[in-house]
Amino acid sequence: MNDLKARGEWDNTVLIVTADHGQSFNDFHKNYWGHNSNFAAPQTHVPMIVHGPGVAPGVEDGMTSHLDVAPMLMRHALGCTNPLSDYAQGGDLLDEQLNHPWVIASSYLDYGIIESDRITVVNGTGQWKILDRQLTPLDNPGFSPAVFEALQQFRQFYEK
Repeated sequence: MNDLKARGEWDNTVLIVTADHGQSFNDFHKNYWGHNSNFAAPQTHVPMIVHGPGVAPGVEDGMTSHLDVAPMLMRHALGCTNPLSDYAQGGDLLDEQLNHPWVIASSYLDYGIIESDRITVVNGTGQWKILDRQLTPLDNPGFSPAVFEALQQFRQFYEK
């Protein structure tokens, strides 16, 4: 950063600092440790700092995803004007209204559809479980519409 500032390039540089995952330390007393065992907040809620032209200072608390980084860069750093859905599944991180009702996260073995009140986990064989945000299984919760929306989104860039 100091070098960019010294060369006068800081104001025209996009800098993103984030992490790919968090770390669990048995946060919910269910013996989850590490960084590839579940989709609860300790492993999925990571900081992100964005600096660049047109980025207003502030804190955003909406539900976002790393899938939102590429659309932001394509629009604001590279000047793409076509619809984001042409090339991405995320939204524009600089859109102040961005607050997904659900996001998708994945690990080596499975993926999770994370909503404000639940996490639907699907493994590689299609078996699923639905948990609350503290990893307690829900009794007969039924599928959320978000699951079907996520499955449709998975198909977006596959040939038909």
